[in-house]
Amino acid sequence: MKMQTRRRGKVIVGSAAVGLVFLIAPAARAQVAPAAAPTEPVAPAPAVPEAATGPETPPPGIEPAPDYPYGPPPPAYYYRPVRYRATPNGYGAPPVVESMEGFHAHDGFYLRLHLGIAGTGFSSTQAGVKTSYSGGGSSAGIAVGGVIAHNLILYGTVFGTSTSDPDKQVGGVSQTGDVGNLGVGAIGPGMAYYFEHWNLYLSAAFGLAGFTMEDGNGFRLDSSRSGTALELIVGKEWWVSRDWGLGIAGELFAASLEDKNVPGLRWSAGSAALLFSATYN
Repeated sequence: MKMQTRRRGKVIVGSAAVGLVFLIAPAARAQVAPAAAPTEPVAPAPAVPEAATGPETPPPGIEPAPDYPYGPPPPAYYYRPVRYRATPNGYGAPPVVESMEGFHAHDGFYLRLHLGIAGTGFSSTQAGVKTSYSGGGSSAGIAVGGVIAHNLILYGTVFGTSTSDPDKQVGGVSQTGDVGNLGVGAIGPGMAYYFEHWNLYLSAAFGLAGFTMEDGNGFRLDSSRSGTALELIVGKEWWVSRDWGLGIAGELFAASLEDKNVPGLRWSAGSAALLFSATYN
């Protein structure tokens, strides 16, 4: 009986010892384990703005691209008008290219002016005696017209010569001059042709002619009733602008004139001149 009691007491004591061990072990581990490091606070993530809803509004004054009837609409592209402005450095709008049509070409309206020095002879024969006047002077003329074919020009012209204080001969003998100025002029149509490669031209004109003879005081001594004249010119010009040409030319001028005061008396006039010319065409 005593032995059984002792065995029960040992069992109870052993069970109590085991329970005490299980209670003490966790507390000991908690004291021995190092304390955890404090953690820093984490900043919250920035809020993401919600996507804008609704169609994009175009800038004022610009219309959006049209919608397509099929499928989703394409992205809206807006184009602003671009204006080129010249800058001090020369950048800006591209230069306007001038048309080369009519450049250094004989077409359209025609105007030619000429002026130069001339030597003139003027003579008549009456009762077998020849009377002649000769001297230096000037030649002038103007022609206005237009192109009728390639490099071919039809014009109207006024031309003539003037001689001051010409020498006088009667029957081949020099005499004191009694004429202060002798002028021969004509008006009529003419035609000119230009050789394009060299800008060389030939022209001829035919017209009605007349003359006047004055003394040193400007008093008219004689004049013509009617007459005819022929003018031939050979010239060379150089372009100085799009339509203007300047050059030199040689002129031959001849006329046959009927005297107004002496019936049946005819005068013949001839002239050679070196001209300066200016032509617009």
